[in-house]
Amino acid sequence: MIARVPSAAALQYRLCAAPAYRISDTSKVSARSWASLANPASSSVPAPNSAAPTPKPFDAIPSVPRVPLLGSAIEFGKLEPKDTGKKFHHVVKKLAAKYGPIVRLRMPGYDRDAVLVTDPDMVADVHRNEGPFPKRPGVLTWLHMRERRQVPLGVVFENGHEWKKLRLAVQAPISQPKNVNAHFPAINTATVQAMTNLEQGLREAGPQTLAGKDPFVMEDLVMRWTIEAVSEVILGQRLGALDAHPNPLARDMVRTVNAMGETTGPVVMLPTFIWRNQLTRTAREHFTAMEEMMDVTRTLMDTTLTECARDPAKLQGTFLGHVLQRDTSITRADLLSTTVDLLIAGIDTTSRTLLNAMNLLGRYPSVQRKLRDEIVRVVGENPNVAVDAAHLAQFKYLKNVIMETTRVCAVFPINMRFLAQDAVVGGYAVPRDTEMMLGMEAIAHNDKFFADPDTFDPDRWDRGGIHPFAHLPFGFGPRMCVGRRIAETEMAMFLTHLLRRFEIRPSPAPDDVVFNIVLATATPMPLRYRPLNGATAAV
Repeated sequence: MIARVPSAAALQYRLCAAPAYRISDTSKVSARSWASLANPASSSVPAPNSAAPTPKPFDAIPSVPRVPLLGSAIEFGKLEPKDTGKKFHHVVKKLAAKYGPIVRLRMPGYDRDAVLVTDPDMVADVHRNEGPFPKRPGVLTWLHMRERRQVPLGVVFENGHEWKKLRLAVQAPISQPKNVNAHFPAINTATVQAMTNLEQGLREAGPQTLAGKDPFVMEDLVMRWTIEAVSEVILGQRLGALDAHPNPLARDMVRTVNAMGETTGPVVMLPTFIWRNQLTRTAREHFTAMEEMMDVTRTLMDTTLTECARDPAKLQGTFLGHVLQRDTSITRADLLSTTVDLLIAGIDTTSRTLLNAMNLLGRYPSVQRKLRDEIVRVVGENPNVAVDAAHLAQFKYLKNVIMETTRVCAVFPINMRFLAQDAVVGGYAVPRDTEMMLGMEAIAHNDKFFADPDTFDPDRWDRGGIHPFAHLPFGFGPRMCVGRRIAETEMAMFLTHLLRRFEIRPSPAPDDVVFNIVLATATPMPLRYRPLNGATAAV
């Protein structure tokens, strides 16, 4: 049987795409500040070598065999016979091992080759030639749904001047420090409530679980907490997702985000005519979830705007308030599409990265102890002390832990770009409009670029010697992650509260990773949580 694989476009649903870099100093990547984690240097890429040899022709790039309609799917299936589409990140690494760091391939259903690169110098080549309006593909099923409903594509999926207009409108309220810092009290409150829910869940599960001897699954709680934090920043209100009797809209959002995550991967592997006509149950569930997410967000927006018409101060400092007060060129429909994307991407990526961090901290107790020591030194042992911007500015090791988590457990295995002009990539002449697949997860696990790449070692970010384009957890260039600062803040705050209250212990469990919207474990990730002395009483 020929395994179906996701299209190149389907591998690129991501809110985050790019902090700015230059390679003026490739010898050291510091983690002294949040900005330095995302921006090891500054805001440009190295100029090409004027004395470089004449580039080799495009057709000379090593090529994966292909057949009509199926493209290179047969070869992909040979490299990863079981669940090829869900294990496409393994296919990428095996392609690199077999063909080298640059290879032409044909995705199923496409009539043009894409180029996969798994070398940081080539990643820099691509970004040098992405132009002032970096263009990337979207998820075809998501685009189809929006076109069918006549809804704008939004800041995640738009390209060109329309993308720039949206980007300029939305970035200030969720990227400027003063705007993010204004939400600290509400995010702190939501995080303390999540800790209370965790302790209550451990108690209800029984004394063995409360003692840290039996495992406890955190996925649902972390996702509900992320919804609370993200909705506070975007909508200016918490949705009650952590309450004993959650707001029905919050429950709907949890359900629809989960459904979209579970169905996107399988559906984009289907032939286009099948998902367009919703001929399978999974395709129907997928489109239903997308429609419901749009409807839930519309209801939340309408409710928020109605309330704020009576009390405009409620929108102060929020994403919605900023856009509505300052940019009359953004339509209500633009706002809806962009809000949907910010909610989905913020919820899914942040929750997954946090779960990965907890899993790694459980496996590496020495790292966990060192991180807890820093947290106690900076914030203190009292778990009731709120975390503020001054605390975050003092963290060094915590920033390393988050950076290393995004390397070891990359949420997005591949980034995508179209070349804006004819370019030389890896010594080959590549024509404009070629779809470039940047295999960042493969680079992150290559011992040529990272010593002991499969080891979780946060200290590596202080030792230096890391190529600035070997790890871009938030992408690169003008399409930098619009939610980067919020994501960093939320993750730091959650881990700071968690590790002052609980010790994380590993629990034997399947650790197979599959591709849906993001890379995620194939089954829930049970860990053990032991309350620290006095922590549960304080929660």
